[in-house]
Amino acid sequence: MLKSKKYKMFRNQNKITFPKRSGGTIVNILVVGIIIFLIGAGIMSLMKQTGETVEEYGEGMINTTNKASGIVCTSNMNQIFQILQMYSISEGELPASYEALVNEVGTSGVFHCSESDSPNYSYIPGQTLSSPPDNILLYESVPVHNGMCNVLRVSGKVEMLTPEELQAAIQQTESHL
Repeated sequence: MLKSKKYKMFRNQNKITFPKRSGGTIVNILVVGIIIFLIGAGIMSLMKQTGETVEEYGEGMINTTNKASGIVCTSNMNQIFQILQMYSISEGELPASYEALVNEVGTSGVFHCSESDSPNYSYIPGQTLSSPPDNILLYESVPVHNGMCNVLRVSGKVEMLTPEELQAAIQQTESHL
């Protein structure tokens, strides 16, 4: 049988038992504290990474939504240009007013951006498809795509301009009328 100065072992029906002692040493308490601290630090790190991931995901969704509305807007302007081409072929000129253009299309659903609270597109009448290709036919009067406005040029090109560039392009178009 083992003998120890600290512990007395008792033989009780083929089992060796040690007397129970209460409390713990400082080392035990420190080890448990360090383990709890490491687990807490790991959880905090995971929460921080998760928060950053969620933030990036949210920003990505917003950017995707903005790009999608820009694509819808560009598509609307391309459809309008095709209608203007057909109108010009059949009538020999472009519609004389915005109302005539809307009447030709039959609906005003394509005449505004899909962004909420965006106004209808603005049309600059008095042009033909043989006007200077950089002239603007149709444009967004309010910058709804990250500070940019979509414009439809006489050439059929749809592009985004800053409000300052838009004003300069409108002035250039009006000088050619």
